[in-house]
Order: sequence, then C-alpha cells, then structure tokens
Amino acid sequence: MNSSKQTGKLACIILMTLLGTSFGFADQTRINKTVKVSNADTVKTNFVADGQLTRKEINQVLELARQCGVPQVSEVRTFHYLPTGRKGITVKSIECVDSRNTSFDSVYLSNTNWGSSFEFNKDVKLVGAFWFIGTKYRTLLRSYQWTNQQPFQVSIGEGVDVTIADKMVDLIITDKLPFAESKKEGSAIFTIPGKPKDLKPTSIGRGDSKDIYEVEFKTQLVFKYRFEKGEFIYIGGYKYVI
Repeated sequence: MNSSKQTGKLACIILMTLLGTSFGFADQTRINKTVKVSNADTVKTNFVADGQLTRKEINQVLELARQCGVPQVSEVRTFHYLPTGRKGITVKSIECVDSRNTSFDSVYLSNTNWGSSFEFNKDVKLVGAFWFIGTKYRTLLRSYQWTNQQPFQVSIGEGVDVTIADKMVDLIITDKLPFAESKKEGSAIFTIPGKPKDLKPTSIGRGDSKDIYEVEFKTQLVFKYRFEKGEFIYIGGYKYVI
C-alpha cells in the first residue's frame, strides 16, 4: 500500500473514531466525562472501559497534543483497533464553524503502557508514556440537506474542491449519480456494491490519480468516479473492512 493510501486510511480511522465508530467493539462500555485540567480548563473525555486515563495522564496527552500543533483541545478519546484489539488515543481540537463548514484538527497518539512500542528517532515526540510520530489531520465537514429533512455533514478530503463536492452531493440528492449493479471481484473482501440503501454520503475524497474521486457511504461502501468534462463517470467501487 502506498503512503497516500496509508495516510488516507489513518485519516479515515481517526475521523470514524471521532464520530463515534468503535471498530467492532460496539457493545463495549464507554465512559464519558468532562475533566478539569491545567489552568482551570476543561476537556471532554470518551474512554473505553479498559482504556481510561488519569487526570495526570490527560494533562500529558494535552501537552503532547500542543507539541503536535493542537493547542486547544475539545476532546480526548480512547478506542480499540481491529483485529488486534490494540488501544489508541485520538485528540480533537476545538471546532471552527464558518457557515456550512465545520473544521477541526486531530492527532493519533500511542501509549507505551499499552504495549505500543516505537524505535526512538528525532521525529518521535514523547511526553510521559505517550508518544506521537506522523502528522496532524485537518477534517472539514460540510453541511447538506434534503428537502424537509435534517441536515447532514460530509467529510471533504484534502485536495477536493467544495464546488466538486457540492456537485456530487447534489447529484446524489436528486438521484442522478450513476451506480453500478452488484457483482463480485476476485478478492473475498473487495466487491463492487450496488446502490446504497442510505444515500447520505459520509465522505468525499481524492482517488489515486488525477480527476478520480471516491464517495463513501455508511457500512464502508465506496464508489469511484472520474470527473470528466463536468460529469461524473462511474469506474468502480468496493466495500472495505477495517
């Protein structure tokens, strides 16, 4: 898998974690609190039962987040990865709302006490048992609405012009975006899906090459299109498993 796909997958994982997806541990108890931290500030926490952090650890996480470019934090979450069950941490910045757009930054952190090790080098940031290597991610959520229905938000990926996203969502709302019939590919876990039952998209991102866009729906259905001469041409799709 190339670096752009790895980056996109991790960004997707972070987004889904922040939006409440639990990666197959849907029945696991979660603990939600508002915690008073340094300088009389408060931060929301959302922890899996076996991944709770103390106030001291939360302050260490906040310090590490500041070093990673997230100085104002709104929420700290812990979660599990499948299939290993390994625990991770996401830190979300405060949201910036501008008309239909809501944006925030997030970083993924690891904890050596949870068996998450690393090879120390100049790129690793370390505070207490918590460490980070990589980059922060900017999430842009744009609001859309069907007639007489509640607004919904779509994550707009890096490099996607909002005018392109608006055109695609408008075609989805008016039922004019083409979808292929269901059929299997060679892989057991990658299949070309049919039309989604829930037509509200969750994200729109760039594909592997120029003018290729991917739109994701619930249950990890992804459809790929080439944008050519102002039109979206269906070129394939798949259903992925985290």
